[in-house]
Amino acid sequence: MLRLTYITGEYIVRELPGVDKKIRDQLLAAEESGIYTNRVEIEKKPSLLRAFPFSSSLEWGKAQMPTADALYIRMEPFSYPFIRFLQKTKKNKPGIRVILEIPTYPYDEEIKRLNMITRYRDRIYRRYLWKYVDRIVTYSEDDKIFGIRTIRIRNGINVRTVPLAKKRHKDQEIHLIAVAALQPYHGYERLIEGLKDYYSGEAERIVRFLIVGSGPSEEELKHLVKSYGLEDKVLFFGQKTGDPLTEIYDQSDIGTGSFGLYKRGDSRSSALKTREYLSRGLPMISGCTEDVFQGKNADFYLELENDESPVDIQRVVDFYDRLMADGKEALSGRIREFAEKNVDVRSTFRPVIQYITGNDLQ
Repeated sequence: MLRLTYITGEYIVRELPGVDKKIRDQLLAAEESGIYTNRVEIEKKPSLLRAFPFSSSLEWGKAQMPTADALYIRMEPFSYPFIRFLQKTKKNKPGIRVILEIPTYPYDEEIKRLNMITRYRDRIYRRYLWKYVDRIVTYSEDDKIFGIRTIRIRNGINVRTVPLAKKRHKDQEIHLIAVAALQPYHGYERLIEGLKDYYSGEAERIVRFLIVGSGPSEEELKHLVKSYGLEDKVLFFGQKTGDPLTEIYDQSDIGTGSFGLYKRGDSRSSALKTREYLSRGLPMISGCTEDVFQGKNADFYLELENDESPVDIQRVVDFYDRLMADGKEALSGRIREFAEKNVDVRSTFRPVIQYITGNDLQ
């Protein structure tokens, strides 16, 4: 039986529950394909120790050398200790296939929030990856990254474990939901600006925006809501998982993607939240191109402008009303069927499994 070791930062379990679920789903897909898996979590270094030029974000020096047939690593900022870890791994088991997942590429804009030394280290040591990394998993369209051949995949989730959102009690309200870590590139200020404009006119419907999650943009968004007097229209729930999250989904009508990718010069998203919205049977709006809809004729998806303009809420209302012509249950069923075919992890992670087993066509 082939063996796969999956390496992540230990902080992901407590700080990034959505990413943690994605990792568990990927491991499940590998196990269902007959691969023995184990997950190794590397501790963070104390913040003071991370600041030294030859240091790193994680304790790579304490990581045990894997004896597996394949090693899958979720990207952390590159550093000398990380390169040494890869070097020792290849020396310890020359035939091991080393796969590196880079969730966002290009990512230089995204890591601007990190300190200068960490960013500088990354730019130096990523030049050595080609010596030790066999494939890079990417959600972009790149054939090569840092001179290394890629495995192009889409984000996926275990659709079978996600319950359909219940049919909300009938009224004239429309509830938008955002489940996210509230980063600047989510651009939810555009929705809030849109609601301000909508309610400044002759609003015929009540539209509410349910925000689930916390992050760097949270206080700025709350301040914006208060300044516009929208406290009863934009509701903040903080971070939720499990049944409490499902209860909020049951009060929702439309999932919202990212509306601020223009801030980092990007126009395409492979976000996990998109997969969950679809699995829950919710139609979607987004201010960018969502990869899962490319080449698909999906009437339950509305793509809006990828710029700083306020979202046209009346356009969203009209979009939703058109979809409701066939009833919410029929709509939810169609969307769920789309999710099972296009975003289930068993399908999206298959190219990686094929590479590990030697059945890839690349």
